[in-house]
Amino acid sequence: MAKEYWIHPAIGIARLGNSNKWFLGPEIPGETPNAGKTYKDQESPARVKKQGQRFRIYEYDTSGPVPKPVREIKKTDARITWHVHLVNKKAALREQLPPAAPRNPDLDPDSLTIDAGKVDLAGNMQKIKGTNLVGNFLDTPVQIGRIIPDQDGRLIVLAGNGHSEGSSTNSSLNFANNDGWFDDTADGIISATVQFRNWESHKTAKNARVICAPPDFAPAIQSPITMYDLALQAAIELDPALWPDEQVPVFATDVLPVLQRLHDLCWVDEDAWKAHGPDGNDNFLQQLHLLSDNTTDPSSPAFQLRRSIFFRLRRPSACPIEERRPDDPPAGRKNIPQLPDEVTLTPHQYGIFRKWSLGEFSNGHTTSSAPSSFADLPLAAQVVALDRASLDTATGASLALGSESWGIMAKTKTYAGPFRVTDEIPPGSLTMGNALPWQTGFYACGAGWWPSHRPGRVLRREAGKLVSTNWVRDIDDSRDMVQNWATLGFIVPDGQEQIETEQG
Repeated sequence: MAKEYWIHPAIGIARLGNSNKWFLGPEIPGETPNAGKTYKDQESPARVKKQGQRFRIYEYDTSGPVPKPVREIKKTDARITWHVHLVNKKAALREQLPPAAPRNPDLDPDSLTIDAGKVDLAGNMQKIKGTNLVGNFLDTPVQIGRIIPDQDGRLIVLAGNGHSEGSSTNSSLNFANNDGWFDDTADGIISATVQFRNWESHKTAKNARVICAPPDFAPAIQSPITMYDLALQAAIELDPALWPDEQVPVFATDVLPVLQRLHDLCWVDEDAWKAHGPDGNDNFLQQLHLLSDNTTDPSSPAFQLRRSIFFRLRRPSACPIEERRPDDPPAGRKNIPQLPDEVTLTPHQYGIFRKWSLGEFSNGHTTSSAPSSFADLPLAAQVVALDRASLDTATGASLALGSESWGIMAKTKTYAGPFRVTDEIPPGSLTMGNALPWQTGFYACGAGWWPSHRPGRVLRREAGKLVSTNWVRDIDDSRDMVQNWATLGFIVPDGQEQIETEQG
């Protein structure tokens, strides 16, 4: 049997926190990380816990036309050595990438690059507490991550502490570009070597990437366009056979998740509340009996509703203008998704909604349930779940500045295959176009830019009543955000609502 060893998830997301405590990110799509528990520690003042990303190694049989996973490799199977290379290249950005301008043009880029180097970690050593990943910004040491083995020899990557610092004494900071500043976000390459008892040694043929990103303050809410959607779009463009034109969408898995995300934005965005909230005219979750009906009768209420929603979607430039039929409803204002004006669904998503609008879909079930545990999944489903679960938590729009990553994630040349970043792209490249420091972009990009993890208007309980309030009400400006971001509250499910907790 021809064998290769692949790391999953192909792209993982770790998140900053200024606490030493941490929890793991999701490994099943739709799973809320750390659900039902606190996102801050109980010290005074309370600090934000880090969200760790776990990586696993799978052995693949590559003798057939399609590689198949045959087992997960753990420390009981082989000696595992992980190799991690994290880099922060933000301050050394030289490309003219609006809104990110060339930064620190008069300084040596190497001195501005926080490079922790390639660090090895023995996955078989149970007692290792972890290794800090540290580089230098000019002469200042900066910790941009930490790596730990779990009890089975897998790798856990923790992000930095959310610390940013700069030489500028200006009272205000630019929303994207601040010379003389650094932060401790990063991204990098995850590789590994597995050595079996017969001393046969294999290097992983499929490396993975990790992005160390800002916290997700609404962990149960996803963006209508996730980073998974972007990577899937790129994968289909590279290989159209992944989604043939004749493939029929399934309502429960291809349409309903987007409708659910649109509704969920109501808990973190004022415009989404007015449109998709409990009393909104576009509360699609109250119309599922019609939206899941795949009738092709143009006069039916279900057909008319589906078409009216489709015509309100902003059209991706790569998609042709839909020819209107005589029985189509009047065109509404193109205001879906409820994000900044230039944001659209991906062409793949848009194509699914076009078929759905015409009744060309399988109604299947109107709800879907996640497996009870990751271990319940068959191997082939495990690797798919890992690759999707991490990317579904990251925003795919808007990437004008980007939160976890920037416009590089939408380019086909970024990928060597489905969801795998090519090794030709060096570590540090996936985050270098984001705001420097991250808190300035986080403060400025309200008004619906990234509401799925950077809320705008939220609900909180006061004297037993729900009150609408500005999420950043106690943060005065970008410089204040640099110092006090950890005081912001988390938005979590509470019965039928999602409300702010742990603020302060």
